[in-house]
Amino acid sequence: MAKYFVQETIGGWKQTPSFEGTYEECVQYLNDYCNDSRSSFTIVGENELQVDYL
Repeated sequence: MAKYFVQETIGGWKQTPSFEGTYEECVQYLNDYCNDSRSSFTIVGENELQVDYL
């Protein structure tokens, strides 16, 4: 089963994922907890996951 992550980007820097699960679980998480229009949360696949460090 493929893993998906909910990840936020702040100032162009990709943060540590805040949630991991199936695609449907990630969509539900976004709808429940990340519905602020100013937030920059996205769903990324396991192959796309990247965390930027200073």
